[in-house]
Amino acid sequence: MIQKIKTLLTFTFFYIFCCNSIFSQKYDSIQKSKRLKIINSVTYAGSGTSLIFLNEVWYDQFEKSNFHFFNDLKEWRYMDKVGHVCTAYQMNLNSYAIFSKFQENQNKVLLKSSLYSFGYLAGMEMLDGFSKEWGFSWYDIISNGIGTGLFAFQQKKWGKNRFDIKFSSHLTPYANCRPNVLGSSKLERIFKDYNGQTYWLTVDLSKFIKKDITAIKWLNLALGYSVDGLTGAYENPYPSQYGHDCNEYQRKSKFLLSFDINLRNINTKNKILKSILSPFSVIKIPFPTLQIMKNETKYYWLYF
Repeated sequence: MIQKIKTLLTFTFFYIFCCNSIFSQKYDSIQKSKRLKIINSVTYAGSGTSLIFLNEVWYDQFEKSNFHFFNDLKEWRYMDKVGHVCTAYQMNLNSYAIFSKFQENQNKVLLKSSLYSFGYLAGMEMLDGFSKEWGFSWYDIISNGIGTGLFAFQQKKWGKNRFDIKFSSHLTPYANCRPNVLGSSKLERIFKDYNGQTYWLTVDLSKFIKKDITAIKWLNLALGYSVDGLTGAYENPYPSQYGHDCNEYQRKSKFLLSFDINLRNINTKNKILKSILSPFSVIKIPFPTLQIMKNETKYYWLYF
């Protein structure tokens, strides 16, 4: 549950931050060095404030404890760890895009965005470590490192993204079993019900095919991972206090094959429109999808 709150706060913060960076572009008379100092101050002050906010408002609702570790690797069939990879990747990608507007040395920009993204998420894990209900997870840290590193590796080697990590979500009936855990409202279910969430590795085909084919510039191949039938982290609880036989659901992993639209490859000279589209590029666009589960294959005309 807490990971979804973190993710929402992270993307909200970066959306506001991106909009602020657009506004700052109007002031071309300000020297680049001064703008760099300003953006650094805003970034670090905003990050510190958001961590304090989480500690005082969110974590304060739960019992505190001495710093301790917690092994949550296999919870929710690894969905939480995949979520960490996605969050760290998108955070590094967006912070790099922002920092690169104010600093010319791209190697320094990449190092700064990577350290910032990894450090910010590590700060959240430290807060987990002092919460009795959770704890500091090395597997979260490793997942954050994988996500941060995946973007950094591509940017360093190719100077562009050949792979992206994206997110999609749809409503499922499983939330009715445990609305306190999987969400009671539609908005909560999008971020808390792992059964409806899918994390995607998308492949930019245009970066691998040398021929100039217009459609391929924005059409990506997408490989997805999700779960089905999960109402508990390790097992489905029984009986359900809400009158549903939650323990009868079979817990399964799902693998999906689909397509996606690369919003970053859509050509537009309008900087504001481009910056509005950019935050939404974390969302995988619905397309016909092939789903593969144990002893079962299913096709969807549109999969969200």
